[in-house]
Amino acid sequence: MKMYKVIKIAAAILLLNCLQASVSAEEGSFGLDGVFVYKDMVGGPYFDEWYLDGNLNNLNDLKLYREGKSGSLETSIKIDCKREAITIHGAGLLFGSMALTKEETQEYLPKDLSEAIVRKICTLQPNI
Repeated sequence: MKMYKVIKIAAAILLLNCLQASVSAEEGSFGLDGVFVYKDMVGGPYFDEWYLDGNLNNLNDLKLYREGKSGSLETSIKIDCKREAITIHGAGLLFGSMALTKEETQEYLPKDLSEAIVRKICTLQPNI
């Protein structure tokens, strides 16, 4: 009878850990600074996560980061909530050392990323 209780408690702990892991994965698994804005599935179980950091109150000095299967990417962006659009502002940095032009950086952004950023950030700042 005692062994049954131990197994039951162990199963409950395992289930709770799995539940916590799946919830945290929806908000970003890499633990980067900033706000998790988008998860891009890039084949099979692999994905890239996108984060936004900077002055989210005034939408100034915003940095967009990617981490995941495709490697790291970092660039500055501007968000226009009225037009519901983002624009690359300056060069990008791929893998921490490879400089990219604005145009090259734009090619790395998934097509749904802009909409996800606007939806998440502009709802936080409805007056901007």
